[in-house]
Amino acid sequence: MLQLERLARIDHIREEAAIQMTKEAEGREARQKPLCHIPPMEGDLVLLRRLLLDQCRGSKLEARWEGPYMLSDLAYHGKMGRLLDFNTGEVVRVKKGALGDRVHLNDLKIYQQRKDQTVAGIEELDILEYEQNDAKRQQEETFMASHVQGTFRYVEWIEKAKGIG
Repeated sequence: MLQLERLARIDHIREEAAIQMTKEAEGREARQKPLCHIPPMEGDLVLLRRLLLDQCRGSKLEARWEGPYMLSDLAYHGKMGRLLDFNTGEVVRVKKGALGDRVHLNDLKIYQQRKDQTVAGIEELDILEYEQNDAKRQQEETFMASHVQGTFRYVEWIEKAKGIG
């Protein structure tokens, strides 16, 4: 009899612990911030950060970003890539040394073209390719939202940021 009461008490404690753990997990998920930075993909138009300006304090009015360039040839780990110049079609040499033609994705940001501005060297085919890459990116965003994040808060945040929803 004492053994049954003890087992019932243990089961009750385990049930309460499981309920508490699920409440804590839901609370953590609700407090979790959405992913703000979406890394560029191969074929995207990107801007390159001018690293020399980080060291120069006297040139605070200079542009911190240069470009746009097209990101091509991502490394197998997806953290580095090469940049192509539109006018010449050649790989942009960024640094001296062994990794001179490769750029880390932390030094890039996605170029967003203004509606009234045109970029020299981009033909209609390039714009079509960019739109296809944008559609591919949207598919990956929805995949990340449903599978990696586990909720659709990420997609709602993206739509709110783009002004869709």
